[in-house]
Amino acid sequence: MAVAVFALPLALEQTNAEGILAHVRIFDTIWLIGLFFFGIHLLMLARILGRPRFIAIFLAIAGLMYMVDTCAHFLLPNYQDHAEIFLMLVAIPSILGEMALAVWLLVKGGKQVEGRGLV
Repeated sequence: MAVAVFALPLALEQTNAEGILAHVRIFDTIWLIGLFFFGIHLLMLARILGRPRFIAIFLAIAGLMYMVDTCAHFLLPNYQDHAEIFLMLVAIPSILGEMALAVWLLVKGGKQVEGRGLV
C-alpha cells in the first residue's frame, strides 16, 4: 500500500482538475489492490494463528471481506449504492479481529506456560 502513497505527489504536478483527478483515481486503484492483498495476509494469519480460535475466525472473516469489498469496487458499476453495507461487512470483523489480536499479543502473546512452551 505504500506504493499508492508515491502516486500522490504526481498529482501536484498537474495544473488542471482532470489531471489531478486521474492521479487520485490511480492512487485509489493501487490502494484497493493493496487491501486485497491485505485480505490475503489476514487469511494466512488466521490460518497459522491457531489459538485463540475466535480471533482467528474474525481475522479470516475480515480477510475475506477485504477481498470481497475490493472485488465489488471493480466489478459492481453501482458500488456506491452498496458502499455502506460493504463498509460494515469489512469494519465489524476487522475491528473485532485486529483489535482482539493486538490486545491478545500485548497481554498473553509469547509468554511461556509450564509444560507447553510458548502460547
